[in-house]
Amino acid sequence: MPFSQEELSEIVKEIRTDDNYFANSDSILNRCAFRQINDTQYDESAVDNLTEQELQLSIIGRVVRKSTFLQPEGAFRPSGVFPAKQDELSSLLNSTLRISLAPPKDVMDSRTAKDDWRRYQVTLSQLIKSTDQAEGTTSKYWSPYRKDKNKFMLRHLLISAKESSLEGKDNEQAKTDGSRGGIDFTSSQSGELDDDPIEDDDGSGLSDQQRNVEKHIDELTRIINWPASEDWHKVADRFDRTHYMNPLAAFNDEYELLAPKAYESKLLGAVVHARFTLSRFDIRGDHTFVCNIVELQVLRPPPGGVDVRKKRTLTDLVMDKKRKKRRIIW
Repeated sequence: MPFSQEELSEIVKEIRTDDNYFANSDSILNRCAFRQINDTQYDESAVDNLTEQELQLSIIGRVVRKSTFLQPEGAFRPSGVFPAKQDELSSLLNSTLRISLAPPKDVMDSRTAKDDWRRYQVTLSQLIKSTDQAEGTTSKYWSPYRKDKNKFMLRHLLISAKESSLEGKDNEQAKTDGSRGGIDFTSSQSGELDDDPIEDDDGSGLSDQQRNVEKHIDELTRIINWPASEDWHKVADRFDRTHYMNPLAAFNDEYELLAPKAYESKLLGAVVHARFTLSRFDIRGDHTFVCNIVELQVLRPPPGGVDVRKKRTLTDLVMDKKRKKRRIIW
């Protein structure tokens, strides 16, 4: 059941009073520093000055559509040779999921929502400015906030190499990188759990419960099971034995983990509490700032009654007909 208005008000109040809520710029700026983190592709990540741990910041926003919605982005075209070439692997590992957040609706009064959204922008701007001041530079920068669209862009690294493929060993454990927002599933290269099997009552082998867990993990992490185009799968499944997908830590309003195939129906149009880390890397002297998704929690589900994809398609068709009619008249 969706949260009642009273429950939602309490949840939002708790989020907004947290020190890491992105509207609380003074608290964040006083503790934040950009430092290099081990085992990261980024030059620097936002960390807490006192603990040296990555800051998990948060905002509240409404999920809106991009050209593709939470599907693999970052085209790669392997040559078909095995093992894959280094540049092919590099392209594969840069595949991401992207999500656009617009100002929220119906979880707080409109004035508060508008004010918080403005303060998000101020916090981000001050963080970027403080980075340049610390380095004494005036580099160009790329921000995850799109001013022209009034949206925050968040992303999630989609694909990781299994440790066994990196180390040249069989049956090594493969884990998602928690600092990048993945879910810490552990599986062997064969897809079986590495823990000792839980025996049935008669001692004959795996219990039904563990079999179900294995199946669930396999569905979440195997490349071929993700909702993407057939052409993408034809390319991606070549890497199914050496790489795995990092599912989003995305939860509905009943705190249930969403499977990839449910992302669109359960997230598009929903108001979510998004937790993320902020990273920075340099490209030819320019600074690019990235919000990396740690967790998405649905606060208000998408509007019910009409399938979101069908509704959008119908709207597009009507608008397209109007545009064509206008061109004929003119």
